[in-house]
Amino acid sequence: MIGLTIIERNKKALESLLVELSLLFEQDSVLLIERDSGEIFDITDPDMAVTGLSSFIISGLLEAHKEKAYLTTTGYNRNMIRFRKEGKKESCVRMDCL
Repeated sequence: MIGLTIIERNKKALESLLVELSLLFEQDSVLLIERDSGEIFDITDPDMAVTGLSSFIISGLLEAHKEKAYLTTTGYNRNMIRFRKEGKKESCVRMDCL
């Protein structure tokens, strides 16, 4: 869904779009890191404009997660979202814990 949201956001782009998704499996969580070369926008923003079905689903999913961050970079987007494994408490909501 994240990839579809990025494609929707960049339909009119003349340049090629590069998207990278990384999953880091940790003992008590899974960290998803997304990088893309498209239009600069924060996919973790709860006030993001909903432009299609995929952005609606992403918006709802991310609203429920506290451990997310948009990291400012030059020329590309980078978002990080941590999904806790079932039964684990959310102990960290600061960006430096991601």
